[in-house]
Amino acid sequence: MHPRSPPLRALLVLALAILAAGCVPTGRFDPQSTTMLWRDVSADRGALRLGGSLRPMLLAITDRRGGETLEQRYVLRNDTRAKGENFLALKISADGKATRVTSDQFMAAVAAPVGAVDANSIREGQNRYGPFLYVSGRPEGSPGCLFALQRLQRSLGVALPSGIDQADITLRVCDAAASPDDLLGLMGDWTLDPALGDPTARLAAGY
Repeated sequence: MHPRSPPLRALLVLALAILAAGCVPTGRFDPQSTTMLWRDVSADRGALRLGGSLRPMLLAITDRRGGETLEQRYVLRNDTRAKGENFLALKISADGKATRVTSDQFMAAVAAPVGAVDANSIREGQNRYGPFLYVSGRPEGSPGCLFALQRLQRSLGVALPSGIDQADITLRVCDAAASPDDLLGLMGDWTLDPALGDPTARLAAGY
């Protein structure tokens, strides 16, 4: 007599558990990974550590990793009626090239309602990682707005986490109560997490 087969329900539960386990990321960022699905992640998986000004503004983080890149988008609170979303974005790559951001590339990326913008509107700021480009303004009837972009490259002497050659950080924020100069300080209110948002790696390394 054959032993009784496991019930079908138990087999389905086991199969679902195996599939779910395969979807959970393990280990540090693997630049050779090919999984490129956007997903919501908790704040402890942010590859950027946010300072005291940015943390209260954070609403959500989305993340995708693979193809030698990691991208994260930090959605920030927007208490204004300004068109568009406030955000801080990170894109890191394991195969970055030693090229600086040109004014044309920056102008093509500008997505903030900062009024009339041309190449003469671009300014250069500075934070702990070096220089960054930005435009800011307060158009008539609008809040203060800032759009900034910074490119960090190992080949240009910037200390980046292991295995990462280049990181682009983009900030777009409008605030009804702040001046454009006040918003500029937000570009100095984050740092790159050496564990790239992996809590397991952070604990193992003593971060």
